[in-house]
Amino acid sequence: MEVRGPGFVSGAAPIHGVQRTQGPSEAASKSPLEVPQDEVEISAAGQLMGKLTEATEASQRAEKLARIKAEIDSGAYDTEAKLEAALMKMFDKHGIDLEG
Repeated sequence: MEVRGPGFVSGAAPIHGVQRTQGPSEAASKSPLEVPQDEVEISAAGQLMGKLTEATEASQRAEKLARIKAEIDSGAYDTEAKLEAALMKMFDKHGIDLEG
């Protein structure tokens, strides 16, 4: 198949099935040294970056939850604007038009 750019369709071409060179049972009978294995190694710097990212995200989530909990406890969390936004989202989701 030849690709000549976006939107170009060259015409019908036959689709050929996939031909296996060996079946699953043949691959299983080979020794582990003959069957290639995928491996991923993450460097120490990459592991550290992952831990820092997780810690930062967890800290941000904890701060947000603490702020929301404090707002709920003080009665400041539920506002008319939030209620109206939630209702409008629900009406839109269910196809209810309040203006018509």
